Amino acid sequence: MATTSPDKRMIHWELDIAGGDATYMLREYINSFSWEYKINGVSRLDISVTSVSYVEDFFVPNLPVELRMGYYPTSLITVFRGKVTKEPTGSASDKMSYSLVCAGNESSSMGNRSQNRTYQGLNKAAIISQVASRNGYQSNVFISDSNILAAGNSPIQRSQTDLEFLRDCASRWDCIM
Repeated sequence: MATTSPDKRMIHWELDIAGGDATYMLREYINSFSWEYKINGVSRLDISVTSVSYVEDFFVPNLPVELRMGYYPTSLITVFRGKVTKEPTGSASDKMSYSLVCAGNESSSMGNRSQNRTYQGLNKAAIISQVASRNGYQSNVFISDSNILAAGNSPIQRSQTDLEFLRDCASRWDCIM
């Protein structure tokens, strides 16, 4: 699980809640971020906060959350995108207590659902990009064969998860995944 403290001067971060930038309103109340990515499960972001009474209105279950980080404020990248799953705990008298706000992201669970799909009229890179984008990822695919696959060579995803399908394609096409 990756963890960082927003107090460190070298890391810049932005937190969007429900599509709006909440960075400056919440900066002094956030102690740390911890996140973990799971391919076969729900990825998770934990936000450690103080002053539950102030932040409880920001973290309402099912609100979308996006965390961006980077070394320069002009080059931040998204490290997590999901929805609030647990609101802060505590009461107004707990001004200095620590609480966790949890957010989950099910779009990265490529190994959970078996599917049946056919991919016709596409090249190999387009197929991989399509599967990746359906699961919330951006793909960086470098395959020298850019020809459209012939009808008999088009891959078919039969009762496979997207992860199994991508591994199968990588094996069949002699690619590294």
